[in-house]
Amino acid sequence: MGLNVANDSNQLAAFAVCLTTAPICIIATFLRFLSTRRAHRKAGWEDWFALLSLIFFLIYVSLMISLLVVLDGRNLVHERVPAETIVLATKIGYVMSAQFCPQQTFAKFSLLFLYYRIFSSVKSFRISLWVVGAVQLAWGIATYVVHYFTCTPVSKMWNPRLPGTCINHDAFLVGGESINSFLDFVLVGLAVWMVQSLQMKTETKLKLSLLFALGGLAGVLGFVKIGEAYSGNYASLLDAVFGLSQQAISIICCCAPIYRALVPQLGFYHSIKSFSSRVFVRSKQQNSYPSSEKHSQDSREAVHHQEEKMEHGPISEVAARV
Repeated sequence: MGLNVANDSNQLAAFAVCLTTAPICIIATFLRFLSTRRAHRKAGWEDWFALLSLIFFLIYVSLMISLLVVLDGRNLVHERVPAETIVLATKIGYVMSAQFCPQQTFAKFSLLFLYYRIFSSVKSFRISLWVVGAVQLAWGIATYVVHYFTCTPVSKMWNPRLPGTCINHDAFLVGGESINSFLDFVLVGLAVWMVQSLQMKTETKLKLSLLFALGGLAGVLGFVKIGEAYSGNYASLLDAVFGLSQQAISIICCCAPIYRALVPQLGFYHSIKSFSSRVFVRSKQQNSYPSSEKHSQDSREAVHHQEEKMEHGPISEVAARV
């Protein structure tokens, strides 16, 4: 018997998103590691976090497909469905939803570690990364634990007749997703902040800012999920579709900045060269005493020599990190 997801628009949408996003995310992560290898760089923490993010996403996708097989195009609200089918669907959805928490945490950690490796020379930016990382870790642990204890006992979730209590699922969604989406926007803001400090044309800054702003789309989808607040297992299916898209975007956004070795002329990396040059100038000025005109001229010549090395060398020191 074939899969009858076409009988329900939400199930069809979920099936289509699974078939589309899974291969895209696998390719995106593969290209990330391929780019790392071509850049002659050893895989770092940000690469492994991206891989973990992909693994949890694929677990989520697998469970989603399993859920669709169980539902088989049937509407649990408007159709008569065997009780055992409802219980099985609820259990699958229960485990599936939990994978969202570590997936989002690892995806954001991948970006945070990448930012730290490239821009850690700026103290204020480094501190910001530590703060965001701490909040993200706390969010990931808290939401993961609370999710598994939504009901006490846990079996009350698929057997409402059992004695016990359950937390307000909608309130949990609003609280958890608001913080998650806010952190998405914070990461975009941090990236744009550093772009604005780079020495480049305004047009280039705008293009880079728009590139990083794509990551904010994941945050937007988070608020869309809040608007589609959960109200039972089946009603949450559309929110799971948004969750799939949200996770896929986060994987693509944390992998795309690493493609420098595959796209050597990408303007972002020339911008990093300019940034490293500016940091060199600032560092040299801070470590020097008030000097004569001749000393200033020598400093300018040294900076000019450093810039030439970055511009004409095979890969600049900072760009090579990516």
